[in-house]
Amino acid sequence: MIKLVSERSERDIAIAELRYALVELAAQTMRIAAGGGSVTRWGHAFDKVNDFFERKVDGKQLGITLFEMQTALQFERLGPGVVDQTDREIDAIARHALRLVASRLESNNTQVSRSESDLDAAIRRLEQLREERRREHRTALRQASSQRAKGKALAAASLSEPMIDALRFLSEANPNPLDGKLTPGAATLRALEARGLIERGEGRMGYSLTPRGEKARRGR
Repeated sequence: MIKLVSERSERDIAIAELRYALVELAAQTMRIAAGGGSVTRWGHAFDKVNDFFERKVDGKQLGITLFEMQTALQFERLGPGVVDQTDREIDAIARHALRLVASRLESNNTQVSRSESDLDAAIRRLEQLREERRREHRTALRQASSQRAKGKALAAASLSEPMIDALRFLSEANPNPLDGKLTPGAATLRALEARGLIERGEGRMGYSLTPRGEKARRGR
C-alpha cells in the first residue's frame, strides 16, 4: 500500500510539472506561428515534456491521458465571475481559430474550410449578441428619457387628477358612452381655461385643447 501511494504521488508531481511545460510549449508554438515567441523558451519546454515521457517509475513509463492534457491546456474562462453567452462565443472564436491555424499548418484544406466556416458562424453569433445588447441599451435609454419628459411635463403643468381627466375627456372625438368617464365640472373647465390649456372651440363641450394642453395631456 505504501509503495502504491508513493507511485501515485510521484506521478502526480510529474503531471503537475508537465502541465507547466505543456502550457509553455503550446503558448510558444502559437506565438512563433504568429510571428513572435521565443525559440529558447520553446526548446526548454520541449525538453521538459520529452523528459516526462522518458521518465519511468519501477520500470514503468509514465503516461498522460488525453483528458489530462486537455485540462492542462484549458484556456476557456474559469474562476469567479459570471460567464455569459458573449463570453462563451468569444471562447468559441478562439477555439475555432486554433483549429484553423492547425489545419493550415498541416495543409489540410478540408479542415481549413470547415474551421473557417465554424469561425465565421461564431463571429456572426457574437455580432448578433452585441447588436441585441445595443438595441436593448438604446431602448432602455429611450424609455428613461420618455419617463423623464413625462415627469417634467406633468410637473410643469401642476395639474390635479380632475384636470388631467378633463383633458383626456375633451381630447376624445368619439367617446365610448360605456367607459364610465365623468363629464368635467364647470370649475375644472374654468381652471384649465385660465391656465391656457383649453380654449373655446369646436371640440367637446365647446372646448378644444391648446398646444400647451396637448403637451400636458401627453405628459401624463
